Formats: sequence, structure tokens, C-alpha cells
Amino acid sequence: MSNETVVRLFENFVKTCRITPVDSQTIDESIASEFDDFEDAMQYYTALREQADVIITRNKNDYVAAQIPVYEPQEFLDLLTAKS
Repeated sequence: MSNETVVRLFENFVKTCRITPVDSQTIDESIASEFDDFEDAMQYYTALREQADVIITRNKNDYVAAQIPVYEPQEFLDLLTAKS
């Protein structure tokens, strides 16, 4: 993709999503967690703190103990389509 296309994609992304900060508490919780993947742990604990409605990931199996719903991208899109 061209740089211009990527910039437009990110502009649209930030219009539809809320970007949340990662702080030292998130890092500490992630280190102490039982997640195998540190990045997944960071996303999960950030989502919990921000009271996210869902997590959308291609690694759904990494979130089996999640306290909030976790969807794969197509699964989430199908859910949105079914609600329309």
C-alpha cells in the first residue's frame, strides 16, 4: 500500500475506535499474568481497565479465561451483520 493509503486507513481507524494508553500498571499486570503472550496480556488488561465491550483478535484461543467477550475479526463482523 502507498503511504497515503495507510495514512487514510489509520485516520478512519482512529475515528471508529478509542485508543487507550498502556501504563506501568498494565505492564505489571501483564508480567504477573498467566498469559503465554505478553502482548495479548497487555491488550487484555488494557481492555479490562478501559471497560471494553469486546476484544477482537486473530488469537482467540489465547484469551480462553477472558472476563469479556473475545471474537475473531470475521466472527465479530458476522455478529454485527446479524444485528442489523
